[in-house]
Amino acid sequence: MTAHAPHWRAPTKRDGLGTVGGGTMKYFGRITSSVMAATISLAVAGGAQSEEVLRFGSGQANDSPLYQLTYKKWVDAINEEADGEMTITNFPPPFATATNTWERVVQGVADIGVAGLPISGIPLEKTLVTTLPSTEVTDMKAASMALAETYEKGLLDDSLEEVKILAIYTVLPTRFYSREPISDVEQLKGMKVRAQDANMVKAMSKLGAAAVSIPFSEGYQAISRGVVEASSGNEITQYTYKWSDYLKHGIEDITFGMTPFAIIMNKDKYESLSPEMKAIIDKNSGLALTEMMATAQTGIQQKFSDEMVADGRLTWHKLSPEQFEIWKAAISPVVEEWLENGDGVQETYDAFMESYEANLK
Repeated sequence: MTAHAPHWRAPTKRDGLGTVGGGTMKYFGRITSSVMAATISLAVAGGAQSEEVLRFGSGQANDSPLYQLTYKKWVDAINEEADGEMTITNFPPPFATATNTWERVVQGVADIGVAGLPISGIPLEKTLVTTLPSTEVTDMKAASMALAETYEKGLLDDSLEEVKILAIYTVLPTRFYSREPISDVEQLKGMKVRAQDANMVKAMSKLGAAAVSIPFSEGYQAISRGVVEASSGNEITQYTYKWSDYLKHGIEDITFGMTPFAIIMNKDKYESLSPEMKAIIDKNSGLALTEMMATAQTGIQQKFSDEMVADGRLTWHKLSPEQFEIWKAAISPVVEEWLENGDGVQETYDAFMESYEANLK
């Protein structure tokens, strides 16, 4: 896989529209008027046709806190710069959901979408580097920037090339949430726990739990019906998807990686845009958009956590020093096994960790 060129380019000055003149002979007056009327009509029709309406499958309703605090700012910035020639419009579910956004964008049903990569149905290995459980990689902004920089170096999965990646980033760190407080690893023995990706399934299994792979979009149903007794998740799943209705206890000091997401665009749609509109998309993509998503989520994390704690929907717990070491030792082999069994993942892991450390400074 080759390294990726930056996703932005300098804007160009748009050409102005020409003017139409009329004849002066009376004999041709009606014909001239008709031609001018037709020309104006075509110009108006042409203007309407030239406006690009990009269908955005964010997976969120327009009034959802997540959409308002993250994606809407990006959409508004592009729409303002496009000044009517191009408009991104959010199409809420069921237009595109967590499990089918990638397919919708590839097929051109959606022009742009927000895809949770592990549940997109595409083959992934290297991109799952962020899902490795770790007590060291816990800063979401640094992890997002590291993932994006690793992508720019061409060290993630080739399957990502099916679409145009506008930004690749991680969501908030994955933590453990349960109905009752958990203070001892022995409490996990045989417990049915929802897990969102292969590395989380392995981590839960090593802790003695019975891991069940369920996408977050189906998490509430599984939790409310008692299919699972606990779940991996974060402040967004707890707050936005209301998992805190049932899972009111979280372990604060152990994290299980971060799920990689991407804002993606149909390649043909992008290529069909005018150079000026491409420049606007490019300007608002790449590392700048990755940083924007990470910064916005950091604010959301604190806001959602504070609100849930204040109204009794969430109580944070910390493991004892002894239990912390037991949990850490139990999940650490997941990283070792991933590196041993993966094809070319060592180079990806090394590049990611180097970039992560640099972005912490």
